[in-house]
Amino acid sequence: MMKMRATVISWQQSTALLQYETNRNHHHTCGGCKNHAGCPRGMARGQLEISIAQPLEPGQQIWLEITNGSLLFFALMVYLTPLLGLIFGGILFQWLFFNDYFTATGTLIGGAGGFFLARMMVTKLEKYVYCRTVVLKTKMLSTLISIKITD
Repeated sequence: MMKMRATVISWQQSTALLQYETNRNHHHTCGGCKNHAGCPRGMARGQLEISIAQPLEPGQQIWLEITNGSLLFFALMVYLTPLLGLIFGGILFQWLFFNDYFTATGTLIGGAGGFFLARMMVTKLEKYVYCRTVVLKTKMLSTLISIKITD
């Protein structure tokens, strides 16, 4: 499982815009690299939009969890679909035209088609429950308790 802390930027009608920052140097996937201190990748920053029914406030911090199955599924979709498009596009144009130039063109067209197909399929499939991120816990940073003592 991959866990990530995110800060809420805005929440409107069950849709939250989050800002996340992950330290790649201390992530378990970068453990094989011996150049921890001088890693040029450093911090990864970005924004993420998720659907969540629980009302959130700007500045609130939440933890997200992406299951290994969802992560593996989307990685296969993103990498395997364009690869299959490359292979089948090249095979199809070689079979139709018997020319290397057309085969190269078919390979490029198949790769681009596979890429756009993967984008379309990922956006359609992320709406299902098994592909959603899970909010583990929330922590309020913006709420302060003030106690007024009167005589």
